[in-house]
Parts: sequence; structure tokens; C-alpha cells
Amino acid sequence: MKNLTPHAVRVGDVIYPPSGQVARVVETPGPNGSLVIGEISGLEDLECPAIVSRPVAYIAAATKHPLRAWLLVAQGFKRDQDGNVVGCLTLVNLKSKAEIDEREAAAQDLRSDLRARDAERRKRHDSGESSLGRALRERF
Repeated sequence: MKNLTPHAVRVGDVIYPPSGQVARVVETPGPNGSLVIGEISGLEDLECPAIVSRPVAYIAAATKHPLRAWLLVAQGFKRDQDGNVVGCLTLVNLKSKAEIDEREAAAQDLRSDLRARDAERRKRHDSGESSLGRALRERF
């Protein structure tokens, strides 16, 4: 696990020190004083899951960055008595709503196909037709 934030990240009792490489969202000046959000820097040679800041994870999810499944963010912050963040409960992978919807639609299609195949199998079984009998009937 690589920590691509500029500070140590504590998850429970485990501390991930900064790796020295920081992932950032590249911003460039746009027209009329606006900022154009561009690519993410610092992921070029990533070879393992990594802890990143939320803005990096948001942009990666929204743009369907090819390494987005490896990017993790802190979840469930722990704070001291003064309200300072001192750690987190876990690390999570962020997904865009579109990506979740897309996966759910694919899962629903798969479930429908499996139900249709199962119904066809039951129909053949209930009619007493064997797979050999069906193959012979279809061939001749």
C-alpha cells in the first residue's frame, strides 16, 4: 500500500507514512478567471493500491481513470478532544453513481439471463426431453 498524500494516514493501529510522491488534481487557468480541472498527476508509475486525497479520488471516479479501483480514501475519521483528525476507521474505494448504476444494470441483465436459462431448463426437464433427445430433434 502506498500513501500518495503529503501526511501520514493512520487506520486503526496501522500508520502509513507519506511515500514522498503526492497525487494531485492538475488545475490550469481558464477563460474569464476560471480554473480548468485536468488530469491527475502522481499516478504515472502506480503498481499497487494507494491512499489518495478525496479530490483525487472524486476526479478519478468521475473521469473513469484506469487506476481508480486502486485508489483508496480515509473513511470514518477519529478525532481527539480538540476536534483534530488523528486517524480513521477504514479505507474505501469511491465509485461514481454512474459506475454503480452501470454495474447494477449489468448485474440485473445477468440475473435476467440466468432466470431465462433456468426457466428453459425447467421447461425441458418437465417435458421429459433429454439433452440428447433435443440435440437429435434439432439436427434431424
